[in-house]
Amino acid sequence: MSKKKIKIIEKYNDTLAPKYDEATLGEFKWTPPCEANKLILPYIKPGFSVLDVGIGTGQSSEELFTAGCKICGIDISQKMIEICKDKFPEFELYRADLEEKLPMFAGRSFDIVMAIGILEFVEDIDKTINLLVNFLKPLGFLCFTFERYLPKHKLQKWRKSEMGRGAVDPIPELLTFWNYRYTSREIEEIAQRYKLKILKTKQFQAYLKSKEKIPIFYGIILAQKYSD
Repeated sequence: MSKKKIKIIEKYNDTLAPKYDEATLGEFKWTPPCEANKLILPYIKPGFSVLDVGIGTGQSSEELFTAGCKICGIDISQKMIEICKDKFPEFELYRADLEEKLPMFAGRSFDIVMAIGILEFVEDIDKTINLLVNFLKPLGFLCFTFERYLPKHKLQKWRKSEMGRGAVDPIPELLTFWNYRYTSREIEEIAQRYKLKILKTKQFQAYLKSKEKIPIFYGIILAQKYSD
């Protein structure tokens, strides 16, 4: 992703941050944090360390924190980080870009790595999944979502498109960063290539997009890293 696109997605999330919880938990019906927790919670133990990539306001990590996990998170938006810190002072948080290798975690590993609602904005998902696997302990769990490629869908019929394409015309600058979409088979093949055993998968409606409330569909995978 170009530096310009990174700046746009950062600005988009900074703008969204103050109303993110209200919008996603209200009219736009954002379900991925709930779906992720359904998969992960049966496997966790108190004291587990969690890296939440694209933590936003902390929605995906809240239940894990309540269950006794130690939460570390990154987000490209400083505004999101500030809101998350106000809600969860105990979280270890960093403003960071996922595509810059996360040097602040060099030498560290986690029991769980989560990437919920974030990988559809990553240009090289193969490289990114490999990076996330490297932050897992042996037998650690990786849970992530991806936006599905659906050739007959109004918005998901393109493998790559600007965030606003098909939803608004003309597309405002804040919606010109890229969305990337994949089939479930493609994602599962990548996961297996990087020493991951797929435990659970699901396809589901993730949220409603645009004023027309167009359903957006995700896939989610829970996988476990093979012991070294």
